[in-house]
Amino acid sequence: MISLGIDPRCEIVGVRQVADQILLRTRLEQRTMRYISSHGEDGEIRFFRTITSSERKRAGNNSLEPSPLEQLDWELVDQKWNTKFLGQCLTPLVPARLIAPTDYAIYILGDELVSQGKLKDLILNHANITQPR
Repeated sequence: MISLGIDPRCEIVGVRQVADQILLRTRLEQRTMRYISSHGEDGEIRFFRTITSSERKRAGNNSLEPSPLEQLDWELVDQKWNTKFLGQCLTPLVPARLIAPTDYAIYILGDELVSQGKLKDLILNHANITQPR
């Protein structure tokens, strides 16, 4: 489960399928965590990312927009997530444990540190520029 982005110490206490998404609820030391599946273009589950309770409600109504970070083609190599964005290597600044590639606070893009919020903005701006109108 660690390569799926879920802490292996967690107990899965709830599962629900909404459209093509799988929603998980886990518990670890009296703390509840919620996850949603992220799928590749082939429909296979790539990983589970954490979601807030309000995101969980929107997912239950099938109205949750995917994270911009899910658009990237993440690959797990040697216990580290990697991808390419804007022709540069992109990898999360790895804390003590492996989580979903969308759930880190800081990323390394080329040789620059980038916050999750800034990276989301870069991805959205790049998508707006490259999509035909």
